[in-house]
Amino acid sequence: ILIVDGDGKILDANQAAMNAYGYSKEELCRFRIHNLRAPETYSAVDDQFKMAQENGILFRTVHLRRNGESFPVEVSSQRVTFSDGMAVVSIIRDITETVGMEMNLKQSKEKYRFLHAELSAAYEEMTASEEELRQQLDELMTKDKEIHLQNIVLNSLHETALGLMNRLDLDEVLKIIVSRATQLVGTPDGYINQVEEEEGVFVRKVAIGQFAQDMARRTKVTEGLLGQAYMTGDIAIVNDYSTWEQSFQES
Repeated sequence: ILIVDGDGKILDANQAAMNAYGYSKEELCRFRIHNLRAPETYSAVDDQFKMAQENGILFRTVHLRRNGESFPVEVSSQRVTFSDGMAVVSIIRDITETVGMEMNLKQSKEKYRFLHAELSAAYEEMTASEEELRQQLDELMTKDKEIHLQNIVLNSLHETALGLMNRLDLDEVLKIIVSRATQLVGTPDGYINQVEEEEGVFVRKVAIGQFAQDMARRTKVTEGLLGQAYMTGDIAIVNDYSTWEQSFQES
């Protein structure tokens, strides 16, 4: 604690102040408050002292010890009136540890922000890499599916060629073809019709799955989905055959 007159001259000091600055009371009382301030803080002394005299003030600054060592302080200064005049009482607290903790906290926050930025960048890079890997996997799966379908086609052609070379029965060759065709489109059911042009009908020659129960079926070439494809020469597709108005209900 320091008691200072209106001109900034130190009038009194307690033992804690003597210990902190390294001066005796007599030495301190020969100083003005400016003499305890670090040179880089001189420019603020007059304004701060004026505010202390008017309304009181709480501020941080840097003071000097006798050995020239600087240390951060928090100063609470307030005007008091005595019977013989006015003075300013300053309660000065050494905040070296507090400032050190604040610096450590600031450094920790900076380190956290840096780590957060690094982790965010790493996460974005990982996400991008994951997306790239997913795309590559999709491409590989697509190629694998294409290769699988190509193998089915090649096997079908191979077995068909072997059947023709070995003079298998035509129905057996057709059965191989329809079996491979159903594998390509992923269905257990399929059939092949033969066109009887003179009669204008399709005759079912071979069938697998549920269509095997309806062998030798005869339908007009103008009827049904097959008839539509036959008459137009184009691929015919319906989303739901069971509700298609030209469907054969018994199929």
